[in-house]
Parts: sequence; C-alpha cells; structure tokens
Amino acid sequence: AQEALRMGLSADRGMSWGAQRALRYLQQQRYQMRIVSTRSLTFIVLPEAATGDAPHIDIWECWGLGDEHAEEIRWASLQFGVRIPREAIFPRRKLPFGDLALWGPRTAHDATEAFFPGGAWRSTCVGRKEHSASVVYEYDIGISAREGSSPLVRVPCRSFEDRHDFAGPWQPLEVGAAADGPRETSVSAAAAVERLLARRLPGVTLGTALSLEEASLGSSAPRLRLRFEASGIGLGGWQCEALLWQSEQLADHLLLLGASLEGDGPAVRSLVCGPPGQEASYVWEDTWL
Repeated sequence: AQEALRMGLSADRGMSWGAQRALRYLQQQRYQMRIVSTRSLTFIVLPEAATGDAPHIDIWECWGLGDEHAEEIRWASLQFGVRIPREAIFPRRKLPFGDLALWGPRTAHDATEAFFPGGAWRSTCVGRKEHSASVVYEYDIGISAREGSSPLVRVPCRSFEDRHDFAGPWQPLEVGAAADGPRETSVSAAAAVERLLARRLPGVTLGTALSLEEASLGSSAPRLRLRFEASGIGLGGWQCEALLWQSEQLADHLLLLGASLEGDGPAVRSLVCGPPGQEASYVWEDTWL
C-alpha cells in the first residue's frame, strides 16, 4: 500500500478504515512501516528518509492478550519471546509517550524488568535487545554475546541528556499547607480536569482526588497523572485517571480542549474511567489526527 501511494496509485482496496487511517497518518508524518520476519514478526516504523541503522520503533505481536485465563503474555515471539505475568499488563492504563498518550501496561516497571532483568535499564543505555529468550544485545565488543562473555557497550544514560529528554519515574506530590509548589500544581490539574468534564461529560464532576503524581521529562514540561473518584448519577464509585501536561508553545496549548483561556497550567491529554481494578469503560483523549 505504501508503494502504491508513492507511485500515485490507489492503496485502499481491501483495507479497513482503521488501516487506511493509519496509512494516511504515516504518510502525513513522513514515516514508513517495514515488516521483518525473523524469529519474530517485527513491524518497524521509521522516517521515510532513514538510512542505515537509523533510530526507529519496533512493534511486536503479543500472545495471550485475549485469553483471560492465561497467566502470562508472550511478547514478540511465540516460541522465543519474553514471558510477562498477566497482572503486570492488565488492567492497562494510558502512559505519556512524547506528545501522545498511549495504552501501556498496568505496571510499566514490572513489564520492562521482565524484558530487561536486573534493573540496569533505569540508568544504563545499551544496544537494542535482540529477539531472543536470553538477554542478548547488539553492539557487543569482539566476540558475540552468544559465544562468550565479552563486555557490551554500556554507557550511562545521563551522558545523552544534552541530546535527548529522558523520562523520570512517577513521583507522588505531597499537597500540604507548606507545599506551595505542589499545592498550586494540584489546583491547576484539578481545574483542567473540571473544565474537560464540564465540556465533555456534563453532570460528571471530580469527586475525591486519590493521588497526584509527576514525572520529569528533561527540559520539557513535566507529565502529571491525577487519579480521582468521579461523582455523578449511576457511576457507582468509578475511578478515573487523567494525564496532563503543558505544551511547549503557547499557541499550540491554546488549541487544546480544556486549556485555560490564559494558557497557563496543564491541559488534559487523556482521561479514562471505569470500575476499580477493571479495564477502563470510558476513554477520552486529545485527538492525534
């Protein structure tokens, strides 16, 4: 389909609406998708002009997602893939990724630890992990990691901070009489959620705030996560989780639904609600296309 578009031919024959939408988005953003079949079927998203070993995103299939009785999820390869406990994945939650809010695992730390055991992934950058049941990385020095115990190229992630923004862990914000900064953040986050609820869910209000967390993102605006109980007719104790942050450009921020007229404070990028401990039954997110 991508080749057909490049040649000026019709590419939508037999494609679902969702596939056409995804294809159009890739084309609009000047990206392409490649499919590589090795031990795992890998979908690679990279810029159209990418050459050599350019930075890209790998997308893999998962097995067991639809089986509620499965105790683990097999990631990337049915035979050789990493096995992740189901409770680390479900119920899923929205996570910030750049300027997007994407579905992710329930506990991202546990899911990542299953893929990169040992905890070094939090501060050490290495080559891409190969699709193997064992921990094998690219860019080893000399002898292949499969054949010997030669050292791998490992560097502190902080050495890249001048070129990349690294996301920090979620940190709870303590809101108290002496905490002016956290209290101001809490008030602005709650106000942004209330504006969105008034415009999109009339009759539903922000009830009891359960927690507020903040994650740094280098020089970019920090990401906020507000969890609260929703008040309204028939909700029956539903819990909601909102992701919020402020745009880098004021002009872009003013276009966001729920942003304040003054352009200050965070805006809601994603809001999901549902019964406690279950998959979200209501999902709202800032449009990405």
